[in-house]
Parts: sequence; C-alpha cells; structure tokens
Amino acid sequence: MSVTETPKRALIVFVKSPVPGNVKTRLIPHLSAEESAGLYRCFVLDILGALLPHDTDGRLIVAYQPSTKMPDLAWTGFRRPPEFFRQEGQSLGERLVHAFGTAFGRGCRQVVLIGSDSPTLPPSYIEQAFSALQEADVVVGPATDGGYYLIGLSRPCLKLFDDVAWSTDQVFERTVQIAESQGFRLRILPTHYDVDTTDDLGVLSRELATTGGIAPQTGRFLADLRRAKPALAAVY
Repeated sequence: MSVTETPKRALIVFVKSPVPGNVKTRLIPHLSAEESAGLYRCFVLDILGALLPHDTDGRLIVAYQPSTKMPDLAWTGFRRPPEFFRQEGQSLGERLVHAFGTAFGRGCRQVVLIGSDSPTLPPSYIEQAFSALQEADVVVGPATDGGYYLIGLSRPCLKLFDDVAWSTDQVFERTVQIAESQGFRLRILPTHYDVDTTDDLGVLSRELATTGGIAPQTGRFLADLRRAKPALAAVY
C-alpha cells in the first residue's frame, strides 16, 4: 500500500495514560493506585501487542488521553508505536463522536472502536465486526456489565451517542434502541467482559489460568502480585 492510499478500515483503541489514581480506580483499595495503574498498562501493552503484528489490512489508531508526564505513547516501549490522536470531549459520547469523525474524515469507510479494559478480547471478534460492516451500518459487542466492549460504524451514525447514560448498565440496551429507532442496520457480536471490578479480575485470572499465550504481560503482572501479596490469591 502506498503512503498516499487511505486504508478502508480503521481500528481505534481508546487508551488513557496509566497514571496512578486515574485508571482502574474501582480496583482500589483492593489494589493500590500504583498497582492498578501498572495492571492497566499491561492491558494496553497486551492489546496493542496483539494487534500491531496484524495491522496490514487497515489502520490501527490509538485515541489517546494523555497526561503531562506521558504526552505520547513512548511509555509503551514499542519500537514503532501506532499512530494516535488526542481524545476530545467532556463525556464518553463526545469522545466517541470525535473519534469516529476523525477516522471518517480521513477517508476510512469501516471504523471499529474498542476500549482497553479487555486484554483477552478475541481478535476474531474484531474481524467479525469488520465483516458485519460490509452490510450493516452499526455493529456492537455487548459487555457483561451492560455496556459494550466494541462498537463499529460503516457510516457516521452519530445519533447513536445522543441521550445515553454513560457508565451505567443501560448503555448497550439504549444503543440498540437508538439504532433501531433510527433505522440503522444493526449486528450484535458475542458477549465479552471488561475488567473494572475485583470480580472481573477474578474472571480474567481464571481465563488466563486455562488459556495459554494470551495477554502475557497481564498474566505476569498478576502472578507477581500474587507472590507479593499472598492474600490476593483468595480473590484471584
């Protein structure tokens, strides 16, 4: 692909800078602010590490929420970090509108967006999303907490992000209602989970214990935590 050719696909990953006290706060005080930030950093490294080697059919972009000490993605340690743009907007809905608008504005035709809270998300779900967008306007991957881990558009259906109570267990249901009321062609992916609470952390730990080769940074971080804090083994 020449440098002037615009990829048809764009996969956007929402990422925050891993600042203690600003990420994975629902794991505190079970984990310290520093441990929660370290865990989140591993989530990002595993997600991007799994995606970068396969970024051949489109464009991998990070929608980044920076901090003063981490203005870019140098902290990931990747020799060639993915391209990124800053998240813009006060609410999650505004940030989603900005991210999709940026990708469509750059000429992309199928845009899939995922978060960075699910380090074991099967890559096949992302491929299913892009396949669905060949016919659908909207594809959504429901999360077990009532939100969604993935949303994709084949055109700017930005009304999807109006009148949604973000960070509640009604986000997925409300998004489906809006899509249907607007006449958008909708496809729904299999359910997966985000890691936000200690219960979610237990689910993640059990999955990593039975599935080899996925999320290696996260697995090592959790193993080190269990060795340092034996009492945590009873939780995860």
